[in-house]
Formats: sequence, C-alpha cells, structure tokens
Amino acid sequence: MSPRPSACGLTRPPPWLLAGIAIFTAGLISCRGRPATASDCGEIVDRIVQLELEEKGYRDPVLSDRKRREIRNLLGSELKECQGKRLRPDALSCVRLAKNAEKISHDCLR
Repeated sequence: MSPRPSACGLTRPPPWLLAGIAIFTAGLISCRGRPATASDCGEIVDRIVQLELEEKGYRDPVLSDRKRREIRNLLGSELKECQGKRLRPDALSCVRLAKNAEKISHDCLR
C-alpha cells in the first residue's frame, strides 16, 4: 500500500508508522531520567522510520532519507511534544541497537 497524498502535497505516513510513533510518544511519558532534546526525539523517530522501511523491504538509502524528511515534516508537532519527556540513561543506545521498532517502543522507551 502506498502512502496517500495530503492536501499540501506531502504523502501521509502509513498507519503502521503512525502507530509506531504513537507508541514511541506514549513510551516516553512513562520514562524516568533526563529530558529528551529535539535531537533525541528526531533520532528516535528516524530510527523507527528506518527500521519500519527495512521491514517493509525498502533498502534504498535515498528513498529512506526522503521518507525520514517527509515524516519529520508531517510529525512536527509530535516531535515538539516529545521534547522534555523523560529518557532513561540507556534509552538512546538501546534505540541505536534495536533490530525492530517494537523493541524501541516496548523496551527502549519504557
């Protein structure tokens, strides 16, 4: 299934990705530790996008980069809401090593 174009010409992320981002944001709410920065939030979203695209069979780095930029634009308000949420001290290293998006939402951000 391909993403649907939105009114402003950007493609909407597929439902599976929106669910992953929602889980990611909810996971941050329950964490203890330091506040997440804009850079932290962007890195987490980028990693979720990368893992989900790979899982769907997309391996082209140019396509992955374009999709990450599109999704960051579409999720701008969610990324701002992420800032300041609590991150465990090992959260980002866990995100970087995760093999799938579920690992990020269920383990890294809890």
